[in-house]
Order: sequence, then C-alpha cells, then structure tokens
Amino acid sequence: FSSGSGSTKVRPGEWLKHRAANFSVVSRFHGRTASQRLTVHLSKNAFGKNTSFGQWVDVFVSTAQSKHHADPIKLASEVHQFMKGIKDYLFNTGKRELMDLLSRSSDGGSLQDVNLEAVVVTALHKAVLKPLKPTIYKSFYEMYNRNGSFQKLRQSMKAAKQMPLEQLGIKDRLIPPQGPSLSQIGQHFIKMQKAFSPIRKLEHLMGAVKVIYRSVKDAQAELSNVQLVLGADDFLPMVIYVLCQLEVWKIEIETEYIWGMLDPSLTAGEGGYYLTSITGAIQVIKQLSPEDQTDGLATSASLSNAASGGRAASSLPILPDFDGQTADGERLPCIADMQGFMRIHFQSGENNTSFFRTLPIPVDMTTADTSAVIAIKFGVKNPDLYGLYKVEGDEATLLDDTDYPQLIKAEWLASQVDYGQLHPGFSRCFFSYRPKP
Repeated sequence: FSSGSGSTKVRPGEWLKHRAANFSVVSRFHGRTASQRLTVHLSKNAFGKNTSFGQWVDVFVSTAQSKHHADPIKLASEVHQFMKGIKDYLFNTGKRELMDLLSRSSDGGSLQDVNLEAVVVTALHKAVLKPLKPTIYKSFYEMYNRNGSFQKLRQSMKAAKQMPLEQLGIKDRLIPPQGPSLSQIGQHFIKMQKAFSPIRKLEHLMGAVKVIYRSVKDAQAELSNVQLVLGADDFLPMVIYVLCQLEVWKIEIETEYIWGMLDPSLTAGEGGYYLTSITGAIQVIKQLSPEDQTDGLATSASLSNAASGGRAASSLPILPDFDGQTADGERLPCIADMQGFMRIHFQSGENNTSFFRTLPIPVDMTTADTSAVIAIKFGVKNPDLYGLYKVEGDEATLLDDTDYPQLIKAEWLASQVDYGQLHPGFSRCFFSYRPKP
C-alpha cells in the first residue's frame, strides 16, 4: 500500500479501485478489458481440468469438499496458503510457462500495462474459491451455531433496534441513514454475501460504507453549511446502527472470509480501516443484548473485550482521556478503549491545527501502515515529512516503521496497572502524527 503524495483526499470506495489498478474485478466497463480477457483465458487454459495446474487445483478442491472441517479459520488459512503457493510458483519457477500462456491470449497487445499478479489472483479465486465457498461457509456456519455467536448476534441486533440512538453512541445532532439509504446499504451487503471473491466482497463493503457516509446528516452542519466529517467515534456507532437495523447477523462470516482470503497488502490501507470497523462493530453489538446491559449502558468490560482484527482483545481498565473525563475523574467507556482502535493526535504542518481522532488500528498493523492510514484520513499531502510519535509526559519518541503501535500501547498500559487498578500517579500517554523536526 502506498499513500501517495497527491493532494486529493481518497474518499470511501475509491481506495480499492486505486490500490487494485488493473484488477479486472473492479472494472466498471461493459466490455472486457485486456485484464479480463487474460483472466478468462488463464482460467480455461491454465486451471482447466485438462491441465497440470488444473488437476492440482481439482485434487485440492475435491479433497477439501469431501472432508468435514470443524475449524473454519484453519480451513481458510489452508486455502489461502494453497493459492499463494500456486501464485508464487507461477511467478518464479513457472514464470516462462505463464508468460507464454498469457502471450498467446494477448491479441498481439503488450502485457506491460497489465497487472499480471491481479490476473493470476483473479483466475485463482475463480478456480479455487468459487467451488469451495459453500464448504468454507458451511464450516463457519456450524462453528458460529455451535458456539452461540449467531444466536447472540441476532438477539443483540433485535435488542439494539429498540434502543434510543444515544444509547448506541450516536450524538443528538447526527441523523443516521434512513429509508432508501438503508435499502441501498442492504443491497451492498447482499451482493457481498453472494460474491466468492474477497476483493469483490471488500468492494461491496466499501460501497456500503460510501452510502453510510453520504446519508448521515448533521443538523448543525446543514444549518452552518459545513461539510460533515465523521471520525471513528461517530462512524462506528453508525455502523452498529445500520447492521442492527438491517439485522445482518451473518456479517461475521463475511469479515472472517475477507480477512482469511485477501492478500494482507490489500488490507493495509483504507480497506483494512473499514474492515476493522465492521469487525469491531460486530463485537460491540454482541454486548448489546439485555443480559449484558447495566443501567442501559454497555459496561466497560464489554467495550474492552471488543475484537481487534477478528480476535478478542484482553479486558483492560479504562483510562481517563483528554476530553472524556468527568468532574469526579471517571468517564464512560468510548471507542478508543477498544484494543482494535486508537486515539491519534494530529498536528498539521501546514496550518498548525491540532486535534484528536479515534481510528481503527489492528494489533498487527505496523507504524508504516498506521501512518499511511492516518495520512489518508487527514488528507496529508506530504506524508514523508510526518512521523508517528509516542508522547509520554514531555517526551516524544518517533516510532520505527516496523514497530506495532497497539503492542506499544498495551505494554505501556500494563506498566501502569497493578492487579487491574491504575497506579495513583500514572503518566498520560498518546500517539501523535506530526511533522518531523
């Protein structure tokens, strides 16, 4: 993923098309592009049953279909590794064979402007995932029925539909998607469920996100003619509201499928940002059932146990925050308390503005990828001049590109806690994205 240095801010839904340039699956053209023709040709002539690769794929698919899979996460990993193995072979040992095959189908055109990796990945998805999707879904369905996740999610969604908006964390001035907008979002979720390609699924997810952003109204902004900007603290409650209103209780399968099948490079930017938001929303919704509520509010343990990248986070104490602390030194839990999210301070090098925003940052996201997400969200024109700093007291430390901010956050938190309680004189710590000196 590259954040780029252009001045145009990437809007929801545009990232995937930009990142997967030449990926035929995101093409909007009615006719077939060169990439699409190559993909069709590769599917028939490289992965057909009469070819060596095709027989290899057929044996793997048939074996997977014939077995009972109690662990869908393991199955998804095996399928992803199989496809990665074939792709790596084609671009290394079998590259000459691949190029000869593609040259015969290029209609005399050059292959230089074609994303060959995208062509191979798309063909592999069709050859492997299309027949295996029912098997993978069945395994997920059985697991979520067995562990009660489906039942809990359905009950929580029904309960949340009856809750006041403020109880879901939606501010009074914000009006969530209604009527036709909700229906349009629902259509994106239906298309996402039908697709076998994780790239297609992510594309439809981004489409739903785009409608959410477009349809949320701000009464105050409309009066003052100011454009609405949703941060994670406002966006995630909207996602929770939409999922509950539509009762998309199978959404957890979709997110796990995408995480398991999609190349990590395609989840390092804005696509991963919104995928993480949906994953976090699912875990919050599970805590909205009546038996998990206390005085109409989610407990701090509920928020602290929300997921990060599809995996449950540890229960951690709530820290006093800069603008969320009450007069008696306590505050209600917020999105930033979830381990999959992080409150980021942004300091602009252009107009010297400064503010805090909460962003979804998975535990396994490096500083480099975190910085790329921040640059996109805040429209930074020259991200190479900025760095992500850990600020503790008066000391600011620049993080290395290979560091993991969430792990640093967890380590710092652990150093401030004894037996589940904060040290009386704990030090404040936050992350700041600011110009380098």
